[in-house]
Amino acid sequence: MKRSSARLQETSAVAYSEAAYGSPSKSEEHVKRRKKKKKSKRSEHEENVEDIEIKEEHLEPEIEIKQENGVILDSWPADKITTLLQRMRSAIPENDSLKYSSRLTKIDWESISFDNYSGSECEKMWKRIQEKTRCYRVLEEIIGDAECELQNPSSALSQRLQLHRHPDRPTKPLSCFMLFFLDKKEKVQRENPGANGAEVAKKVAELWKTLAPKKQDKYKSKALKLKEEYDKKLAKFFEEHPECIDEPKKRKKGNLLGFEKPKSAFQLYLSFCRESDKFDENQDEKQFNEYCKLEWKNMAEKDKVCWIKAAQEEEDQYRSNMKKYESEHPGFVPPTIKTLITKNDRHVLENYKGKPKKPPCNAYSLYSVIMLQSEALRDIPSKEKMAEIARRWKSLDHSEKEDYANRLQKIQEEYAEKYNEYINSLSPEERQEEESKISKSAKRRAPIQTKVEVVPEPQKPPIDVIELLRIKKEHSWKRKSKEDPVAFATKKWEKLSDNQKKSLIQELKEINEEYIDNFGKFLQYCLSGHPNKPCYVLRFKEVNLMLDCGLITQTVLNFLPLPLVPSARLNNLPSWVPRNCPDPRLEGELKECCSRVFVNSAPEFCPPLQKLFDYSEINAILISNYTAMFALPFITEGTGFQGIVYMTEPTLQVGRFYLEELVKYIEQTPKPTLASHWKEILHMLPAPLSDSLKPRSWQQIFSWESVLSSLAKVQTIGYDEKVDIYGTLKITAVSSGYCLGSSNWIIMSDYEKIVYVSGSSTLTTHPRPIDQTSLKNADVLILTGLTQTPAANPDAMLGELCMTAAVTLRNNGSVLIPCYPSGVVYDLFECLSTHLDSSGLSHIPMYFISPVSDVSLGYSNIFAEWLSQGKQNKIYLPEEPFPHAHLVRTGRLKPFKHIYDDGFCNDMRQPCVVFCGHPSLRIGDSVHFIELWGSNPLHTVIFTEPDYPHLEALAPFQPIAMRTVHCPIDTSLNFSQANKLIRELKPNTLILPECYTQPPLAHPNRTDLVIEQTTDRKMLTINRGEVLTLPLKRRKLVVDLAPDMAEQLLPSEVKPNVGLVTITGELKVKDNKLKIEALRNRDSDPVPSKKMAIDLAENIKNCKYTWGTLNIDKFVKKLNEEGIRDVKLEQSANGSIIHLQDEDTLIQIEDDSTHICCASLEKGFRSRLRNILLNCLNQF
Repeated sequence: MKRSSARLQETSAVAYSEAAYGSPSKSEEHVKRRKKKKKSKRSEHEENVEDIEIKEEHLEPEIEIKQENGVILDSWPADKITTLLQRMRSAIPENDSLKYSSRLTKIDWESISFDNYSGSECEKMWKRIQEKTRCYRVLEEIIGDAECELQNPSSALSQRLQLHRHPDRPTKPLSCFMLFFLDKKEKVQRENPGANGAEVAKKVAELWKTLAPKKQDKYKSKALKLKEEYDKKLAKFFEEHPECIDEPKKRKKGNLLGFEKPKSAFQLYLSFCRESDKFDENQDEKQFNEYCKLEWKNMAEKDKVCWIKAAQEEEDQYRSNMKKYESEHPGFVPPTIKTLITKNDRHVLENYKGKPKKPPCNAYSLYSVIMLQSEALRDIPSKEKMAEIARRWKSLDHSEKEDYANRLQKIQEEYAEKYNEYINSLSPEERQEEESKISKSAKRRAPIQTKVEVVPEPQKPPIDVIELLRIKKEHSWKRKSKEDPVAFATKKWEKLSDNQKKSLIQELKEINEEYIDNFGKFLQYCLSGHPNKPCYVLRFKEVNLMLDCGLITQTVLNFLPLPLVPSARLNNLPSWVPRNCPDPRLEGELKECCSRVFVNSAPEFCPPLQKLFDYSEINAILISNYTAMFALPFITEGTGFQGIVYMTEPTLQVGRFYLEELVKYIEQTPKPTLASHWKEILHMLPAPLSDSLKPRSWQQIFSWESVLSSLAKVQTIGYDEKVDIYGTLKITAVSSGYCLGSSNWIIMSDYEKIVYVSGSSTLTTHPRPIDQTSLKNADVLILTGLTQTPAANPDAMLGELCMTAAVTLRNNGSVLIPCYPSGVVYDLFECLSTHLDSSGLSHIPMYFISPVSDVSLGYSNIFAEWLSQGKQNKIYLPEEPFPHAHLVRTGRLKPFKHIYDDGFCNDMRQPCVVFCGHPSLRIGDSVHFIELWGSNPLHTVIFTEPDYPHLEALAPFQPIAMRTVHCPIDTSLNFSQANKLIRELKPNTLILPECYTQPPLAHPNRTDLVIEQTTDRKMLTINRGEVLTLPLKRRKLVVDLAPDMAEQLLPSEVKPNVGLVTITGELKVKDNKLKIEALRNRDSDPVPSKKMAIDLAENIKNCKYTWGTLNIDKFVKKLNEEGIRDVKLEQSANGSIIHLQDEDTLIQIEDDSTHICCASLEKGFRSRLRNILLNCLNQF
């Protein structure tokens, strides 16, 4: 058994912790077992095995280490030992080839230290561990390894011992440096008696560098003479022993393009140095390269310029040669050409031309540059310097920061003057190039635009060969004739030869096959960048299905709130204008609050990407739940949309509540001005405003009339109801368990099944449970809408909310819960009222304020069939499914439309709990309550909706004394539930947003918060603006056969229980339904040319179908009969290869295919060869 030191070190943590912390009885049994094993091994390898003694001290229950002062350290727990081993493993480089002792001396124990354990303590602990775990190999094993090494000439042992070297072969001569080393070695050793070999060599190398050139030439000439003598002896040796001539090394293939790739500036300099006298043939090439790198690094910029210019010329010449080669070879795919001019090279050229150095962009950057150059941070580690600079910058007062701003302004003014002088000194071409760089740098801070891949609809093929001929020749015919193009094409067709007609017929056949192939592809477009506000378009054939139309509403966080009552605090916020941008149009558009910049305008929203897909081509929209339909008016109104929107009845009604509340909130507090100029200077704005995604595409909210018009296009469906979409697809909605009426969608064609899972939940709440059975065994599963708070447990958050509310109410404070008018708020009513009852706070009123509060509470009790089984059972008692109906009757829960309702003003009393919108704190009644209660620390605001980060929602209200609690409740699938669901559904392909394959930004180390990728399925990711071809390729179609044709079919049995029959008929397509009917009488059809129709009918009737396996001997015999006698037959791994040498033709024959590569110039040879091949196959 092989027991290497490395292997035992890897497993030492577990083994040692068991020995150190096990019970005494187990330790004694362990000793006995080890001794028995040792005796049995000693009997087999008594002379070859070095004894491994097991001492009682190896099994101590604790490990104690004494410091230098004699104090006994605390014993190390097993987890600390494991941590030590892990940190040691991370300190070892990959593919480590050093031996154990050498690697151990190179470990930096201070970097290994952790917690309260110093580096010296870690080193002592490791020595103690390795003493107890290190073993030695059996002699027999080492002998076997040595035998294997000796048999391999290229092994390190064989080369070291030179076992495969001929004894008469001359030895390589010493280099000039080695001759110098031998002369000075003894002298340096005498001067440094304690130095080892490596230190002696280093000192001799330093002497060589400082040696005068004349003295170096003496050693170089001596080395050259030895080299000449060696070459002569080696040549004589090879004459006497030709079998010892070394095999030449394989050279790289030459450049097939005919021109060399360009070199960088340093590569040109290195080539120059190698060709000069600096490079000695006996010198180590690696050392010479390092020497050249050092010289290049220390070279003056003016000397580098010539090399950089030469490299730039070579690169330009290479690009022009590549373009020329590409034009001469149309099928050539050019490689990606990356510039070899580095960023440092560009700076050198710019400095040489006199371009001034760009100053810092703001006062903080100037302060950072000054501090990094000062001595104040010399003793601070480099990784901590920027953090220290940021801390010191914050400690500066306003006047000091203003001084740096003034200094920066002077520096920027000087830079502007110098830059103008530099621009004027450039040639017109250089000036234009510099201006293009400026325009690019101006957009550098803008969000990266997603590359949009537009996949066009496959172009329909010509209906017949006459139309194909007309399309190909129409351009030239327009100049020659003014006749009707179809009639003129018919005349041209009649004048064509038989070969030309056959060529056109074959071309039309290939076009039709390509169209059918492209026509049967499934394409998926991603129009939204938010996985919880999804919007996809699925295209198949001529049917375009939109899956959800979520609206990204998080953009409202960049705007100031819209208060119901004019707020002096918000109106008096200081305006913010970027430096060096005195644009009067920006006046009043941006406001600053606590170092955060907001847009002073009506809020805007980010609709789905419109440029990627034409909304007028969408045939149907499938809505999963009411949170995924907010962008519906943007898509259906004013875009030419004429399709149908499918959703369930609860989704329609609750979605109407959401949209009505959103529109009324914004319309009740209109903004007099519209800010738009800030979008033009996005790169100059501070974060997070500068990180906004495409603000130019943002739009203000739609009108209520647009909402009503959009909802008029909705057709409601029930669960498990199948709906036909233009005869191509069938859609079915099944319960997703997320909210009232939420659905997952099953999209099926004749042979394919696609499942769309969005906003699903496996938790037991008020909606109907998820239906998993219908989702199983899909060809493609599209997954989106997972939880936005993967680290939060909904039950724990709900419990924390109830306890926080109770504590606040006991302290005579009120609770504000910003919420939506439906969904989780129903569960909050139930749980919070129950908790308040148990806490003795039944007298506390709860207010539900929303423009749709009464309608929302009323509708929730009539959707019985869409609720969970427990809620449905209450209806038959009879009881209300939700307890909030009882709370409303008893006066515990009081719904109001607005805070200015007369009833609310008369009934309002504190302490209380207020449920109101909007969760973003930018619109709605929640803005008023934050302004009203924000300065009182007794009150609490509890955030439950996960759509908006609570700190960003509170940003325009800072500083705020009101207590804030974040209890996000998201019942969507978490990653653990999603992975379990995927395993149970077993899809062939999984498609999901790319962000689900990486840990969330808030938890970068939580690798469990991702979707697992396994080998049993294919996983594809998609992002905003991308088009994905689904791995579904239609191979089969359902075709109806006319009854009169079916009666005439007489199948021929080719195999047992397998029959074949040919069908000649007319394929008709209507409403995407295929049907084959008998050929009608072509003579009576009003076609442009009867002769053409007759020719086509004859071709159809005379068509033969081939089948079977090609007989090689018969095929070779037929070739000889046709006069092709230079046949060379070879057998390959997959079949046979026939080479026709005189005709320069290669025929590769396999079991299921035949490939013919013909380069013969003989006219008609290819057709002749094809006919010979077809004659050797079975036909019917």
